[in-house]
Amino acid sequence: MNNMSYIDFLAKFGISSAHPGGFSLTKKILEPEEIEKHQRVLDVGCGTGKTSEYLAKQYKCQVSALDLHPLMLEKAKERFNKEQLDIELIQGDVQRLPFPDEQFDFIIAESVTAFTEISLTLREYFRVLKKGGVLLDLEMTSNSSLSEYEKKDIRRIYGITRVLTENEWIAALKDCGFKEITGMKRENIQAPDHPPLELTDFNIGSLSFEALKIWLDHLDMMKKYEQVLDYRVYRASKQGT
Repeated sequence: MNNMSYIDFLAKFGISSAHPGGFSLTKKILEPEEIEKHQRVLDVGCGTGKTSEYLAKQYKCQVSALDLHPLMLEKAKERFNKEQLDIELIQGDVQRLPFPDEQFDFIIAESVTAFTEISLTLREYFRVLKKGGVLLDLEMTSNSSLSEYEKKDIRRIYGITRVLTENEWIAALKDCGFKEITGMKRENIQAPDHPPLELTDFNIGSLSFEALKIWLDHLDMMKKYEQVLDYRVYRASKQGT
């Protein structure tokens, strides 16, 4: 029986920027934003901390990095210490963010929300954003409604209970109070579909059969559903009153 999840696999081998488009997409998402030094940015599901590192270096802003997986946090801490970065690192669940209301100017989520109870997580993002704050959320998106077989197949690999269409993502964001919602497609962003992964702790000798099967299943899934599974970058704001 396979007890290692896809997220466990990413954590064990220190895989950074595993989301679609990779780190080059991260930079493209952030490029148009006017992030200032005094502002607070929350990187949810920070993984090994690559995006948080970039935010702190590029924008000199106040960065909080949150993840639930202990091994991801350990690798992020090593990264921040090595780079001597003053980044707040927190273990926490995006469905129950450990922050008071209206704390952050920006939230960035990269292939995180779809792995959770989406409505709970979006409401938490809305709650901790300041009025006028912005959510940048890169998420798996289905180009069409999925059959029951497809849903079950995708859940088997990723543990995702729902894969939303673009319209469903936008509706979910609206339901939580977000305004000015846009969903940017890959062709509008011009980022590579399958960039090389950054591996911090990978060596072929440590790749167990269990881990290899997860990776091969992932590659097979990407090929099998390449016309169905896509991604969007959703930008939404919490307007002031």
